Amino acid sequence: PLLLGVGYVDRRKGADLFLRALAEMRAAGLPAEAIWIGHADRDEMPRVQALAEKLGVAQHVRFPGRRDDPARFYAAADMFLLTSREDPYPSVVLEAMAAELPVVMFAGATGSEDLARQGLALTVPAEDAAAMGRAAAALLADAEGRAAMVAKAARHIAENTSFTDYAFDLLTLAGKPVPRISVIVPSYNYEKYIRERIESVAAQDMPILEIIVLDDCSTDRSPEIIAELAASSPAPIRFVPNETNSGNVFRQWQKGLGLARGDYIWIAEADDLAAPDFLSTVMRGFEAPGVVLSYCESVQIDGDDNPLAPDYRYYTDPVAPGKWDANYVNPGKAEIAQALYLKNTILNASAVVMRADALRDVFETHRAEIEGLRFAGDWAVYLNLLARGDIAYSALSRNYHRRHQSSVTISNFNQQQLDEIGAMQKKAARLVPLDSAKQRRASDYLDELRVQFGLKKAG
Repeated sequence: PLLLGVGYVDRRKGADLFLRALAEMRAAGLPAEAIWIGHADRDEMPRVQALAEKLGVAQHVRFPGRRDDPARFYAAADMFLLTSREDPYPSVVLEAMAAELPVVMFAGATGSEDLARQGLALTVPAEDAAAMGRAAAALLADAEGRAAMVAKAARHIAENTSFTDYAFDLLTLAGKPVPRISVIVPSYNYEKYIRERIESVAAQDMPILEIIVLDDCSTDRSPEIIAELAASSPAPIRFVPNETNSGNVFRQWQKGLGLARGDYIWIAEADDLAAPDFLSTVMRGFEAPGVVLSYCESVQIDGDDNPLAPDYRYYTDPVAPGKWDANYVNPGKAEIAQALYLKNTILNASAVVMRADALRDVFETHRAEIEGLRFAGDWAVYLNLLARGDIAYSALSRNYHRRHQSSVTISNFNQQQLDEIGAMQKKAARLVPLDSAKQRRASDYLDELRVQFGLKKAG
């Protein structure tokens, strides 16, 4: 087994105790080898080397000095020993756990023992190198217990101690807070698009707290592609595959929302794309107090990235001519009364960022309603959100909405979709007062769709 120590070679870091633990293990018949990476104090290093000779371990330990590639050493090691006599919660412990290394440390010396209290590491009495050697040997002999501890520690690091969180916290402490944005990418059988989609999210010119990619039991190669990206991307990607298909995209929205730690949620659908300045454009809307939903105009593209239309103005302008000519902030209920009472004028969820607290409240209160809608669930989300706060819109087309030739909503418009549109119109009318002209217009729109798609009027 290879033991690893990392840090400045001085008395405080306990390089001498590291050697004594190694010697204890070898004396007990365990042929351990050891390596310590880190710059050395010029006065301490000769003493350490002399001690290695005295203990008979000089041929079994290496001190290669400061290295720019520590990850390779973590990957090669079998055990991490934190031998510090005192240390202010050293990051090397977190790095070791992230690399799935078992950790043994001294109690009461570094503040890191709270990790041991959670079952993520082992502690021995302070400066007791013999006890450390015995504990390390016992842990190496306990394959099952070691594997459980390592897995638990790695999960803790991934979920609670990311460098991204640390950077966001530092900015907040410095009085320069950055919005914490969680990106949720629901995916099902999007092998053709998922790589480009995730790359377009990671390329945003605004910091992202986390990217949560949810795979709904895809049968193509998309899970392999997602896993590869999560392992290699510098962006903070978390891959969460389902064990069974959810059967409902809005259950995926809720699952992602339950995992998200950000204050803002961007549900970036797996086949769409975003310009690099999408987030910086849309997040400006939240500079106005009270905004719970901010979105931008969308370019339409086909399945091969060819442009179809620069925006959706041909669809929205007839609802309220001139309304979408320029950026605006509007009270939520006013937006419903002006546009969303008639049809869903927010054409693509990928163009939207929502406040996480408001969105959670919507799902907690209206979960059954939203999950019961196959076609209009996003419309229901927007109506419920805007009953709670304001909306912001940018006329810049910074979202790319992919329109597939086989799209269900285009080619298979049926009675259920018409019924859901009618249900959302009725919901809007309950949320805001509508005059008789708008009520007639909503009814006429349903009749127009019936004629267009050859559907019969109920009754």
